[in-house]
Amino acid sequence: MRLAIFSDVHGNLIALEAVLADMDANGPYDHIIFGGDAGSGGPHVHETIERIRTIPGLLAVYGNADERLVRDVEIPDYILENPTWLAMWDKAGEWAHARTTPEDVAYLASLRYDLCLSPTSNPADDLLVVHASPLGVTRGIYPPETDQLEYWGKILQTDDVVRERLAGTTAKNIAVGHFHVPFVRYVDNVMLINFSSVSRPEIQSDWQAKWTILTFADGRWQVEHRRVPYDHQAALRACVEAGLPFIEEEAGFLLALNSRTA
Repeated sequence: MRLAIFSDVHGNLIALEAVLADMDANGPYDHIIFGGDAGSGGPHVHETIERIRTIPGLLAVYGNADERLVRDVEIPDYILENPTWLAMWDKAGEWAHARTTPEDVAYLASLRYDLCLSPTSNPADDLLVVHASPLGVTRGIYPPETDQLEYWGKILQTDDVVRERLAGTTAKNIAVGHFHVPFVRYVDNVMLINFSSVSRPEIQSDWQAKWTILTFADGRWQVEHRRVPYDHQAALRACVEAGLPFIEEEAGFLLALNSRTA
């Protein structure tokens, strides 16, 4: 079984088109999977959702940003504790929702929470796909502890916290997005694969659009994280021309990249 999987596009249609072109060049696949967070957070809200929902045969799960366009959701504590993020939550959410069509919202509402793919008859080989973790669309999984030390100089999420977020699932292979850093992490006997993100990277210097090929071969899931360059200046212009609110936060990586390459 060979899968192409992408997520966390956040309205960056230019990055998405680059990913889809790279995907086409590296096919074929048994399935193409979208892991959630389509339009919110970027300039092309409707256009991105429409592009995703018209991919032939696409399998998809919803993310936290998609859920907000469909229904009222509880504001996370980390948002409530930050005045800037709380202001963004209201204004950016309203801005994104105003740029959707009824068809967009209906599509997002139709998406499921999780997917399970079975490359063999052995349940231990199954791959569970969720946006953030089995515990919820905002309960993400961080990179391995060693990578956390490299990126931030401290451990932000221990293996014990991950075990809590895996409670109740028997899956041995879990693919996630949400936390915008591609990685493979092992906790106990569970393989955790992050396949994101097309846009808004957690590590700003790693700005290229990211997606992942997962192949089941020789009795295990094999991971190929792919990085794709795209016209970041055009993406930034699109943010400005669209009047994207809170552009410093929503598109800070594009602003930083543009300043480095100017």
